[in-house]
Amino acid sequence: MKFKKLFIIIPLAILSLLLIFHKPLTHWFLEYNSHKTHQGSGLKPEYDSSKAQSISPLQAVKLQFDASKLRAEGQIAIPDVGINLSIFEGLNNEHLLSGAGEQLPRTKMKMGQEGNYILASHLSEDPKLLFSPLRQLKDGTDIYITDGKQIYVYQSDWRKTVNKANTTALNEEVPAGEKWLTLYTCLNYGTTYRVVVRAHLINQIDVKLASNRDLQPFFNKSNEMTGYLKWYYLHHY
Repeated sequence: MKFKKLFIIIPLAILSLLLIFHKPLTHWFLEYNSHKTHQGSGLKPEYDSSKAQSISPLQAVKLQFDASKLRAEGQIAIPDVGINLSIFEGLNNEHLLSGAGEQLPRTKMKMGQEGNYILASHLSEDPKLLFSPLRQLKDGTDIYITDGKQIYVYQSDWRKTVNKANTTALNEEVPAGEKWLTLYTCLNYGTTYRVVVRAHLINQIDVKLASNRDLQPFFNKSNEMTGYLKWYYLHHY
């Protein structure tokens, strides 16, 4: 009988704690997970952005059980606004809660390639998490992405707020020879508007030949390499 009571009381206690402390707990789970290197077996990539769900306490808790399966394939850093996240193949909700997801399969579009390389991530109530800082990003900001072999340096030159039903900003034809990077996230909670940032490639650096200055965008405040680049560097060089 005592076990039956415990079976009921414990879940209720956990639920009560989530209801009381849901915001700080959600932020802590997301921040903790966004700092992992994510080298699990990987999830089957999904590319339907309409399946993405807004952040909730339940999803943040569930993510802790799924996080070991995630597999990063790159990293994005925007030092000017404090973004330093893993890049995942596909727009799976787990990916958008943990870093940035690629809009298109790599068979169609890879980072640094001619065309439009598109990344999305969730908006968090914490203005420092995931792609929330995109709302403060200005034209002329340098954006760094890496697949571990190369560092691609883009510079932002276009920013727009659009209704998510308006896909023109994501599907616009890229002029021949140009290499774009497009980033997007929600503008605010409960709205159908997105912040879309576009940048163009200005430099490409071989990681094996990179100086500490070239690698600096992927370092933390303690001047240590972080995330996917650190993992790749340790395992391949």
